[in-house]
Parts: sequence; structure tokens; C-alpha cells
Amino acid sequence: MIDEHYRTKREMVYYSLKADILKGVIKPGTRLLVSDTAKKYNVSIIPVREAFASLEKDQLLEPCGSVGMKVSGLSISDVEKIFQIRIELESLAVKLAVDNISNKQIDSLKKMVDNSSLLVEQMDFNGYFEENRHFHFSIYSISENERLIDIIYSLYENSRRYPNWYTCKEQMEKSLSEHKLLIEYLMARDTDRAVGLIRKHTEDSLNHIVERMRQENYENRIQ
Repeated sequence: MIDEHYRTKREMVYYSLKADILKGVIKPGTRLLVSDTAKKYNVSIIPVREAFASLEKDQLLEPCGSVGMKVSGLSISDVEKIFQIRIELESLAVKLAVDNISNKQIDSLKKMVDNSSLLVEQMDFNGYFEENRHFHFSIYSISENERLIDIIYSLYENSRRYPNWYTCKEQMEKSLSEHKLLIEYLMARDTDRAVGLIRKHTEDSLNHIVERMRQENYENRIQ
């Protein structure tokens, strides 16, 4: 029986596997067999093959033998390419948001910062990661460009596969201070400073992730 959230069996297999891969439930390098996956989801091999093909297009799976696929690894080069696009698109989203933002929306962003402050004090790294994500997309949504937001969201989804962004309180405090500064620039409708800050903010995230990957020998570990 298909979950009511999905229209087809292919969708059920595709979205379920994609979520598990992005969340790290299914690790890079894991081999997925068509027959085993069909049994797991109680479907025939046809929707599994279709789902595998879609995940291969998403670059989340790669061929592994004649009857299965392997969860693809994530290289430093992949991360750099993703962030190269993100930096430009998120800068555009902030630029558009400056023109559209209301005082009510600014108040909402301030409340998010207050919530984030509590997570910093509690040293809740995962909680702060999610609140950080919510903060950024709340700003990007103000751009009122749905296509732009969808592309950024797709790129963001891959971030779940990276090493943990936040590993100490100082990192969260730095991020939080930049969020507060960004709100000030949005309040002032200062496009140049707001865009400049989001570029630096995202570039710093890239540099931190790449450094973590190198420290953990990440590319070799996940192959």
C-alpha cells in the first residue's frame, strides 16, 4: 500500500531513499540492490529501477554492478561547486529581500535570533543548525521568487551530507552575531552591506566545511 503522501510507488521509493541519503541514514558507499530495495518497500522491481535512475540524475547514486547502485561520495570539489552556486543565488535572494521586507517580517527574524540565542547557550548544535536554516530561508522567501528559492533549497539539501557545521559554542556565537548584523542591514534597507555580509557568511561556511573534510579525511572515509 502506498503512503498517502505519495502518488506512485516510484515516488515512495525515490523520496524515502533520498531523505535517508541526505540525512545520512544511508551512508556514502552503501550498496543498494534492486531486489532488496523492492522487498523493503513491498513493491516490484520496476518502481525501484525508476527511483534509482532519478537518484542517479540527482548524483546521489552511481552504478555498482549490474543489479544495484552505490550511494555516491561527496568530494571537496563537489562541495566547492555547490557553494559557488549558492553564494551567487543567496546573494540575489537577499538583494531582492531588501526591497520587499516589512517591519513585521523583521520582527519575526528578531524572534528567530532570540530562539537561536537559547540554543547557543544550551550548546544544541543540531538545533542551531535547523534554526539557522529556518532563519536563512525566512529571508530568502521574502524575495518572492519561488524558482530561486526552490533552487537554493535543492542545493541546501545536500548540506545534510557534510560534516557537522557547528562543533563549538564560538562558531554558533559568530554565526548568531552575523545574523543580528544582517537584520540591522535589512532594517536600514542597505542592500550593499546585506549582500556583502551574506556572501562572507556563506564563504566562511564553505571554508569551515572544507577544513573539516580535510581534517577527517572525509573523501577517503566515504568512498
